[in-house]
Amino acid sequence: MLLATFILMLLILSYLFLNMPNKKYLGVKNAFLVLLFTSSLVFAYEPGIRIAWDYRTGKVVNGGVYSRVKKMADGDLAFVYSEGPEVWIRKSNDQGKTWGNRVLVARQDGYNNTNAEMIQLQNGWLLYAWNGRPQKENSVPYIIKTKISKDLGATWQDEKLIYTADITFANGCWEPAMLQLPSGEIQLYFANENPYRNNGDQEITMVRSSNNGGTWSAPVTTSYRVGGRDGMPVPVYLQNNKGIVYAIEDPGFNGNFKPVIISTSVQDNWTSGAVNGSSNKRWGALRNDYALAGNVYAGAPYIVQLLTGETVLCFQNGQGRTNETPMMQVFIGDENSKNFSRPANPLHLPAGGNGLWNALEVLDANTIMATSSVGGTTRDGLWIIQGKVIRPLSAYAGNITVDGINSNENEWKTNSSVFMGSYSNTNATVKTSYNADFFYLYFDVQDEKLNADSDLPWDDDGVEMYLDPKNKNCNGVCDGMYKFLFNIGNKTLHSKANTAGAWVDWSPAGVQYKIKLNGTVNNNADTDKGYSVEVAIPWNQLGGKPALDTGWGIHFKLHDDANGTAAEFHEDLSGNDPNKASTYLRIDLKEGANGQGLQGQYFKGKQFETPVLSRIDDEINFNWGDNSPDPIVPNDQFSVRWIGQIEPLYSELYTFHLKSDNGRRLWIDNKLVIDKWLNDWDIDYTGQIQLVAGKKYDIKIEYFEENGGANILFQWESARQVLQVVPKKQLFPGTGVVTNVEELELSDRNISLYPNPTKDNLTILSENVPSRIEIFNQLGQLQTMVLDANTLDISQLSNGVYLAKIQIGERVNVVKVVKE
Repeated sequence: MLLATFILMLLILSYLFLNMPNKKYLGVKNAFLVLLFTSSLVFAYEPGIRIAWDYRTGKVVNGGVYSRVKKMADGDLAFVYSEGPEVWIRKSNDQGKTWGNRVLVARQDGYNNTNAEMIQLQNGWLLYAWNGRPQKENSVPYIIKTKISKDLGATWQDEKLIYTADITFANGCWEPAMLQLPSGEIQLYFANENPYRNNGDQEITMVRSSNNGGTWSAPVTTSYRVGGRDGMPVPVYLQNNKGIVYAIEDPGFNGNFKPVIISTSVQDNWTSGAVNGSSNKRWGALRNDYALAGNVYAGAPYIVQLLTGETVLCFQNGQGRTNETPMMQVFIGDENSKNFSRPANPLHLPAGGNGLWNALEVLDANTIMATSSVGGTTRDGLWIIQGKVIRPLSAYAGNITVDGINSNENEWKTNSSVFMGSYSNTNATVKTSYNADFFYLYFDVQDEKLNADSDLPWDDDGVEMYLDPKNKNCNGVCDGMYKFLFNIGNKTLHSKANTAGAWVDWSPAGVQYKIKLNGTVNNNADTDKGYSVEVAIPWNQLGGKPALDTGWGIHFKLHDDANGTAAEFHEDLSGNDPNKASTYLRIDLKEGANGQGLQGQYFKGKQFETPVLSRIDDEINFNWGDNSPDPIVPNDQFSVRWIGQIEPLYSELYTFHLKSDNGRRLWIDNKLVIDKWLNDWDIDYTGQIQLVAGKKYDIKIEYFEENGGANILFQWESARQVLQVVPKKQLFPGTGVVTNVEELELSDRNISLYPNPTKDNLTILSENVPSRIEIFNQLGQLQTMVLDANTLDISQLSNGVYLAKIQIGERVNVVKVVKE
């Protein structure tokens, strides 16, 4: 709000100053222009996503060039690429971990068939396109071809010649890419020099098909800069009817090749003519503060759109490298394909290496895959690597014991997290929490070589955090910022920024931290597991606790010493600059839910025939194997009904998962979301429903067990919610009838309680402490319960007669209780 007000004031003042008629104000005008210009360079912290690339998923698939990964409707991945006169496809059914045998799509002697591209059509067919380039200049023409598979890539047919250019390199056609509109129309774009045989110009040409690639229209020019070379188009149909865009390389925008976006509205669909060099339908992709110098080469762009609307752009960036060794870099833009920022490098290549003809594919709401043709290294070939979508952090309230262990607090199981791990197998996951007095952080680091032998704290294995709790958002370092470093040698370094914008050493009071090692330090002969760091920073050392949901900036850094001499790398959180608060990731303190789980009703029989047990289950994540949920529940032929409410964290479309042995059903808000009442097992069934953040919805899950193994897993995910077990704190038990306690078998009547009647506490007379005490009203509704205790407070209950079910081991007794 402050930033918007400031900008509005600048605009008003700019109008007043710049329209002053008297020359004596010229100096004031000039001074104001300087102020306006410098003010425009300041950006608020980056509130959006980042993409953190996971080194562990990087691998060479095979040789060749121009690889692309495409996700198909059945979830399998297709890997398409070129190799000499041939174009190929391989498939994976495990998200790229393994790939099946390659299948030849097409071969044509005399050509280098390259720039393989593929889309899956709405009818399920695969449409493949490629660029035929003569192996010998002036021998055969440059061409664009397509081919179709009707059996998901097993066989290919109906090869078509789409476009023919000249036989010379100077007048060729290049780099086809396709999309299909919701109407069914297919558009195939390519770079085209053929119309400009008397100069060096190049345009983007498009052809259309309305019958699944059976026939194609005459070519249409969609963009052309006079005296320019629009090249390498990749199209996207933007969500929410925002139009059609494609990314190109454009040397007419700012010196050398730069990524540029060309657009048209859905209604226009290129009918108003080609986008020229000065059109407002053409713009530089990178945000102004990330603009590259004119002499920097930044070509071969590729663009995709995430399910949440953000657009993601990659290109081969020569900044800081020679033109012969550019490296793949990825930027994130908005839903209109503008303002690309937050750069990251999927592959950290050596100085002599290059990553060319790169591409991206969205796997799901939280995962993206990159491909690159890598050369100049010891592992040349067609690479793939996965990136994790990192969203702004939500820190939920909790009370943490600082012991370096995450198993003691539910907050570390459920709160949102960020990931770092693009340089090596060493990686870190970071979570946050808070209470009235402390800001908490938990770092879970996987590291195979633990080392701490340096005099400098940052040259040993360790973690670091940068905080901007007052949300200064400065385009640098400013007063009110703090950083904390902890390494596994128990060396710390704390700093805060002074008014001059410099980091100075600082000794804050009351900081707590604990490091737990899983391995041996300074012994590289073995393989370690890693370490964890748990930290509590007093709010009073940070100028006070920020208000809930106001947003402020945070940054993380991972230090890794693999060889025992000095740190091999210092990895910053993707997209952040540690010395620019304006680039930090957003974090919000959230009040959060305080759920207790769902109420579970357990029955003998697959159709809820005989109620035998009622209890509160924290999460629906059980694997009972050949056993049962409880001694009084049979091993086989039983059923469970969980009832209560669920509270989502975000206002968006949620996908719910039920995976069980055997049948399952799910209702949310009285809507049947999953209905698979089948005697099958271990299939991940899903259903979707739109939910509103903070609103409690009625939920019911039903499950039956046939014979043998028994298990059930209940998960959720959304655009901002990573796939996880639905946590206890977002679940609230119901108050419906849960069991008919009159039908319980009274297996041991030697268990008793006193006093009875009572006004407040019940005490169990037994040699052993009960594992569970439950109090039901006369309708069989659960009123209260306690685990692993021999006393129970019922003072909050109304006066009347109740039934107490007491369980000690396998012994169960039901006793009438009078509350007076």
